[in-house]
Amino acid sequence: DGVDDSLSFSQGSLNIDGGPITIAAIVRSSNWASAGVLTPMVVSHTNAGVSLWGMYAGGLSDGDLTYTGSLTAAAATGTNYLANNVWYLIAVTKADGTTTPRAHRYRFDTNAWDHQDMGGTVADQGAPGASMTVRIGESADAPDFGVLAGIEVAAVWGRVLTDAEVEEQAKEAVAAA
Repeated sequence: DGVDDSLSFSQGSLNIDGGPITIAAIVRSSNWASAGVLTPMVVSHTNAGVSLWGMYAGGLSDGDLTYTGSLTAAAATGTNYLANNVWYLIAVTKADGTTTPRAHRYRFDTNAWDHQDMGGTVADQGAPGASMTVRIGESADAPDFGVLAGIEVAAVWGRVLTDAEVEEQAKEAVAAA
């Protein structure tokens, strides 16, 4: 219904500090976030509700895919990198340390892949501890994603998946549909 359409999970012993990490989701939106607005998809938070790392729509231009680590961000940009009314499997991978995240985008309508390094580097955020949460479609410092879109599946790995491994996730999603 567009009101409080988000989920929050305990991160428990996962203890991911923003690298190495892979965040992936199958998403669609009728109105991706516009320039200057970050709309959360999958975001980690401290027990005080401060976001640590996350994958967002929006950023520097309309339809960006953005990865943030606390106050720094890197974006996959292009003319409507995420177009309206299209289903995607999108993912962000980031190695350990201060590194450049990598964006992965699969368009279900055209069966097309794109893998690109994002602009800028992002540092790890320190071990978050067992009291952390991972929020899907919500962040303490941005509007809820559920108002704009659908998130069918979301996943987080404590390692960097290769381009081929990310592509395998889309094949498995199509086979399961």
